[in-house]
Order: sequence, then C-alpha cells, then structure tokens
Amino acid sequence: MGGLLLASTASFAAPLLAAAPALLAQAADPGLCAGVEQKVRDVLTATGVPSASVAVVRDGKVACAAAWGDAKLDPKTAAAPAMRYSIGSVSKQFTAAAILMLAEEGKPLSELVAPLRRYAASGEINRRVADIPGLLAALESDHAGRAEISKLDGLLVRYPDWWFNVRASNTEPVVRLNLEAADEPAMRARRDAILARIEQFAPPGGGAPAGH
Repeated sequence: MGGLLLASTASFAAPLLAAAPALLAQAADPGLCAGVEQKVRDVLTATGVPSASVAVVRDGKVACAAAWGDAKLDPKTAAAPAMRYSIGSVSKQFTAAAILMLAEEGKPLSELVAPLRRYAASGEINRRVADIPGLLAALESDHAGRAEISKLDGLLVRYPDWWFNVRASNTEPVVRLNLEAADEPAMRARRDAILARIEQFAPPGGGAPAGH
C-alpha cells in the first residue's frame, strides 16, 4: 500500500524520565528519522509519557524505526525498536484499517484472519470477583517459575504452547479472561482450570458471568 504509515506504541505508567538517545534499528531514510525524532520528543515532553517506539513504513518498506525514553521504569530499561509493547486497545485501529481494506476488495473478514489462527481461543470471558488483587496475586503465584509473566496489562502468563491474560475492568468488580492454546481440547482444559481458580475469589452467591 503506497503512502506513509506511522505506527507507534507508548508506555503511560509514570512521568517522563529524561529521554534516552534514539536507538535506531533501521534508518533507510536518516532525514526522515531526524524529523520523526523531534516530533516524538515534543510529544513525550508535552504528555509526560515515558517512552515511545515508532516505525514509519513507506511503500511497504521500513523507512525508519526508532525508540526513545524508558520502556520500563523499574528496573529502568531503555526503549528499543525491537521491544514488544502490550498495546491493548491500540490494536483496534489496525483491525479497522484491515476491515476497510477488505471492504474495498469485497472479501470477508474471516478470509483475512484464517492464516493467522494458529491457536484455539477462548474469546473474552468476564467473571465477577470479590478480591481482584488477591486473585491476580494467586494466579501469579500458581505460575511463578514455570512461565513468562508480565503485569503490564493485568496479568499475562505465557507458556510455549499456551497463554492467558486476566485483567480487571476499570468500571466494575469484574475480571476479563482471554486464553489461547495449541488446539481446542487443550484450550478448553486450560480455560476451565483458570475459571475454577477465578471462581475461588467470586463474591457470595458465586461468580456468575457478567457477560461474555
């Protein structure tokens, strides 16, 4: 696709630290990177965002990829272009763009995502919980030392052949579970095990679904 596409992800966890020097992974157009750097630094200073990782794609090729600031504040870790961010709802803009592209080509969404479905997915499952911090601490303890764990967006637990994320709602006493595994039977077994653990922290009367 022609033209210019600018994509960025940033961490909003704490006030801006002194911006680190740009870390260039690719710089096919150094002049473009210099212009992007100034704009990014202006945004970081104005918003207090600790870091940003930016890629500029021109005519299907990476023209510039760079990162500024600190991606993690404790322990302090400089942002880098290859670093993976948990982008959360930022991904919705890419989904919207893909749907529009499909509409132009007259193709259904299922045709686009079919090659990407490497795992069986639970879909988002909501459950009411009386003690959300206690639940997240228990789940972390259950998997500590056996899986890769991140707390950037709720609790993300990643194994080689399956993963799950549990995060709290911002508006109600609800947690949202998403889980993927290598195949449907494995996904159902892992899902049911995590849901059983969540049920132990349900309010009186049980953790009836708050929507699915």
